[in-house]
Formats: sequence, C-alpha cells, structure tokens
Amino acid sequence: EENKVDIVKNIFPSVKSLVQDDDEACRLPALRTLSKLCENEDLHEMIIAHGVDYLVYLLEMAGGGNDSTVHRISVEVGREVARCLVNLSGSETTHTMLLAGNVPQGLARLCRHDDGTTQMYSALGLMNMSMNKLCHEYMNDFVLERLNELCSGNVTSEKVESRRYAALAIGGLCTNIDCHSHLLNHNVVSS
Repeated sequence: EENKVDIVKNIFPSVKSLVQDDDEACRLPALRTLSKLCENEDLHEMIIAHGVDYLVYLLEMAGGGNDSTVHRISVEVGREVARCLVNLSGSETTHTMLLAGNVPQGLARLCRHDDGTTQMYSALGLMNMSMNKLCHEYMNDFVLERLNELCSGNVTSEKVESRRYAALAIGGLCTNIDCHSHLLNHNVVSS
C-alpha cells in the first residue's frame, strides 16, 4: 500500500504502450487495467503527468470526435476509454488537462452512443466536471444539448442511470449563477 505509486510508476509506461497498440487483444486488457488505476486518486497526478492525448485520440475513435457517427474501435474499447476518463474526471486536479483535450465535448458526443454503459460513463464524466466551476465555460451549447436530450423523452430501463447523471450535471451547472441564462436559453428547466 505504501509504495503503490512507485509500483505503478514502473509499470505505467508498459500499460500506456499497450493501450496505444492497434491490436485490440492488447489494447482492451490494458485499458481495463488503466481504468482500475484511474479509480485511485493517489495515482491521478502520475497518470496525468504522462498526458492524456492517447485517451483523447481513442475517445475520438469511439465516436467522441467531430464525426460522431463513425465508431472506428469496438464498443468494448470505447466503453473502457469512457470509463478511464470518468475515473480521471472524479478529481478536480485532472480537469485542466481534460479540458485541454476537449474531453467534455467528446463525452457529450458519446452521450448518444448506442451502448448504454458508454452513455452512462459519458454522462457521469460530464457530471463530475460540472461540479467544478472552472469547467463551466467548457460546457457549451453542444454539451448542454446532449445533457438535455438525456434528460428528456422516454428512457429505457438501461438508460435510467444516464438520465440521472445528466440531470446531476445540469444541477452542477445550476450552482453557478453565471450559467443560469445559458441554461434557460436551452430550455433546460423544461427537462
């Protein structure tokens, strides 16, 4: 327990290398390992020090890029990428790096993903970031539209959690009076 950061420092370059591998048989288990590592806030600083550009790239490949209709990686890989980013977004110390990678917009695109778990992770990541006022200016029209979509309309039982996290993300934005007119302009109160 005492030396977990030192242990992870030694194995992290290998895990990162496997995450970047094009072979899904290597990439998927490495992403699952990285997701577990990202659950531990004590490791966030070390993980962020290695950059998150490879996760942002995979986020785009999962459908979180500008061409969100194209999924160039498997659903399982996309789900694990969203899970990594959700776990990292749980700590405000990572938000600056995630904002630099345009992660809120990528997660917002994944809010339309066909996979309910990927959609839930995306909404949860946006909720985590919405609790930090620093992130509010990055919650642009596009992000609000996706959150609003999740909060309105019919929801299947598998998407209840996505709706709940989207509502909590909007709630996080409501704590900032500077966001109120923006939220009203998007008819968020009617959701």
